[in-house]
Amino acid sequence: MDTQASLNAKLREMVQEGNSNKVLDTGEDIAVLIGGGTGVSLMIEGIKEEGSLLPISITGMHDHGGRSKILRDIHGTLPPGDFIRAVLAHQKSSEEVEQRRRELLSFAYPDDGSPFAKYTGAHVLFAFCEKLWKRAGAVKIFPRLWGEMRGWPYPATINDVELAVKLSDGRIIVGEGEIDLRDKHDPAFIVDHWLESKKGVMAYTPAIEAITHKNTRLIVLTMGDFYTSRMGILAVPLLCDAIRAAPHAKLVCWLNLMEKKA
Repeated sequence: MDTQASLNAKLREMVQEGNSNKVLDTGEDIAVLIGGGTGVSLMIEGIKEEGSLLPISITGMHDHGGRSKILRDIHGTLPPGDFIRAVLAHQKSSEEVEQRRRELLSFAYPDDGSPFAKYTGAHVLFAFCEKLWKRAGAVKIFPRLWGEMRGWPYPATINDVELAVKLSDGRIIVGEGEIDLRDKHDPAFIVDHWLESKKGVMAYTPAIEAITHKNTRLIVLTMGDFYTSRMGILAVPLLCDAIRAAPHAKLVCWLNLMEKKA
């Protein structure tokens, strides 16, 4: 069986499994929001406030800069930054309680040389969850620690992945952080991108289920960096196939007024 046929078979298997997803089977119309950074969290907030669609978010796990870089390099955990932002945006509680939770999760220790320097409360707690319940357990349990949610956050994958790009002069850059830190005067531009992994990459099954669910009416590629946010997520195998296979959904791509240099 060739690679594409194998992927198509896996996609069908995931869609069949999705028939029993309790998060999705509420009877409500669904909006699937794909992206990272502040873009996806802003879209969750907007869809949540408007109220007619159930927001389901899909965020990338290829971040390799800032605090996520420390967690990945030292502790070997998933980079949870975008996933945590989505968790915060999905919260459904009183304004005061929500504000206190945000303060707790976003508080960062000062860069004073201590073991917790630069970590936020959310980074520490997510790392604890992963150590206690492994990755598959952490992405399910962490959101449930914060009470009632409107919709649900999913990672695009739970595999160790690195975003890689090829430039027009033949150079290859590996790592989201390194791509972001390119010299703005570099004349080369990106001509290709992919995800690298020592153990392979596969989409997180509930994310595929959400995209292809019978009640999904809208799929939004949210605002954010073109390569390091949106295209990094869409490089996960089966994500684009699932979008094409979505039976009733309209696809909306949110375009930035200005992009970073490619």
